[in-house]
Amino acid sequence: MNKGAKAALIVFILILISVPAVSAFLKTSANNNKIFKGIYINNENVGEMTKEEAIGLLDEKFNKPLQEKTIKFTYQDRIFKTTFKDLNVRYNIEEAVDKALLIGKEGNIFRQTIERIKLLNSSVNITLDLSYDKTNIDKIVQKISREINKPFKDATIKLLGQNFVITKEENGIKVDEENLKSLIVDAIQNKENKEIHIPTLKVEAKIKSSDLEKIKEKISVFSTKFNPSDVNRTGNLKIAAQSLDGTCGYAWRNFFNE
Repeated sequence: MNKGAKAALIVFILILISVPAVSAFLKTSANNNKIFKGIYINNENVGEMTKEEAIGLLDEKFNKPLQEKTIKFTYQDRIFKTTFKDLNVRYNIEEAVDKALLIGKEGNIFRQTIERIKLLNSSVNITLDLSYDKTNIDKIVQKISREINKPFKDATIKLLGQNFVITKEENGIKVDEENLKSLIVDAIQNKENKEIHIPTLKVEAKIKSSDLEKIKEKISVFSTKFNPSDVNRTGNLKIAAQSLDGTCGYAWRNFFNE
């Protein structure tokens, strides 16, 4: 094959390649404000849609059903409820649509043309990302904690006449907040209605009746006189007495009153 024939063949091949490329570019340029055909979001066809049309379709298809889902919290006879909407759980639809709109429109004309030719032969699917508001999760956990948490009560001892009277301690409970938050996030990520049994932790009293039972006799007593008309001193004594009443002092512990 002589040089002329070779050159003609090369030109012919280039024409064969460029004609569909130019055709694809010109065909799609008219839809520059729309998503190109062959693009899907979460397997939903959004080709040839404007941004507003795609957002409307996807919001109706995915976000609305998602935000209707509920989480039910139970503890003994207590019940609390929240919705995915309260926790601002949603798919990042607008971000995905913006990404879809850029396909075939970025870079120079050659890159755009190549991307548009690819769309003619194979589709592109964009996966929706899920998001939620951690602050809202914190708020519902704190609300539940305020309702359920119970402080412990130390055992107390009083001398009535010649006998010691001991009141038994009561352990407290508190919501295991970090564990509860993890359970909420799991429910969100699974995108399901969920009933969660609220996890709690036991808070043990510091002073036990078993310790106080070791006290068998009065060690000492102290009394003082004061002028009840001295309002400041009377007030301070009252506060001090209330703070120290029933307090147990141990050789290995320190306490003070401010």
